[in-house]
Amino acid sequence: MHWRAPIVARTVENNQGPVVAVVEYRVDANDRAEFLSAVDELGYARKPDGAYAWGVYEDVADSGRFIETFSIESWLEVLHQRERATNADEMLRSRVRQLLKEAPRITLGVSPERNLSSTFHGSLAALPIMRKQKDGVIINIASIAGRFVSTQPGVGYIAAKHGVVALSHSINMEECRNGIRATALCPGEVATPIIARRPVPVSDEDKARMLQSKDIGDLIRYIACLPSRVCLNDVLITPTWNRAYISAQDQGF
Repeated sequence: MHWRAPIVARTVENNQGPVVAVVEYRVDANDRAEFLSAVDELGYARKPDGAYAWGVYEDVADSGRFIETFSIESWLEVLHQRERATNADEMLRSRVRQLLKEAPRITLGVSPERNLSSTFHGSLAALPIMRKQKDGVIINIASIAGRFVSTQPGVGYIAAKHGVVALSHSINMEECRNGIRATALCPGEVATPIIARRPVPVSDEDKARMLQSKDIGDLIRYIACLPSRVCLNDVLITPTWNRAYISAQDQGF
């Protein structure tokens, strides 16, 4: 990344996202070709670190002005990307900086309500089709945080996941006469790649005890294949080795 510690005007939850990064460059005309080659390499280097929807654009009204944009899954990932830069990354950034007329200008924008708004708009798009055919199942991925309030996931995440659960129940209340069913799937800890980004490292032993992506996939397929007369309003699924329970027991609760 080009930036130091981000300056924020308000509190940003670690799991809030996605984050859109916009980097503005000023380049001399003589360095245009070399800059485009270097920034293209920079784009490839960003992707293994979690950047997606990457692109670089040239301002048609302002010669020498280029805009690089990409998205990052969460605010926590933005912070982690700053910490795990390699020597090769620094050499590439230095190559880009040497071709600039001035320091790049960076803007970071974070989505305030992704977890709920994307689920809402996705359901809204599907409902007219399902109403017409008098059949359909919507499976919304919520979280155990949508059923129980705690301090760990963050206020924004908890509120959004409770919203996903409420949305699913509301669909069932309003659309049952149209043969439409909605399920709020509320998993506990799942061993996905994002686990590696947690501030406190998770051991391989603990990861193996967590729910796996295949477990969630199998459950989704099961729900989707149920007869139309069956509606699973919500499903709470956790690992047998529940680290929250284990921690409480270890603390004597």
